[in-house]
Amino acid sequence: MRIIGYLETPGMKTTVFKMDNRLSVKFETGHYEQTYKFRSGEGIDTLEDVQALIGEAFVREVARLFREMHKTRIHASTPEQIKTGDSDDFEEIFIKRGFSDNHSGKKMLGPKGYLCFPS
Repeated sequence: MRIIGYLETPGMKTTVFKMDNRLSVKFETGHYEQTYKFRSGEGIDTLEDVQALIGEAFVREVARLFREMHKTRIHASTPEQIKTGDSDDFEEIFIKRGFSDNHSGKKMLGPKGYLCFPS
């Protein structure tokens, strides 16, 4: 997959990729991304075709979906996670279950109790 260009879209980064018989258009903003894929034969084969497709209405709909994604993320989070910006649930799960490598039986926990893997 290679980057064939970028599109000017307000408030988001938009990258166009080409791989074999497919073009992908990826919109990114903050913690979210949306990717639209087009196979050859759909009339979207070049960067110019993508530029013609991605008009003002398309970008408005992408922005609306980003707002919906953000609402979903906020509603799915607990008040404590929203307040602190993170969750320590995984740290306690790793410690309680005592993850170990399969050879020595030693716990493989790094700083702050996060699971580590040998290199």
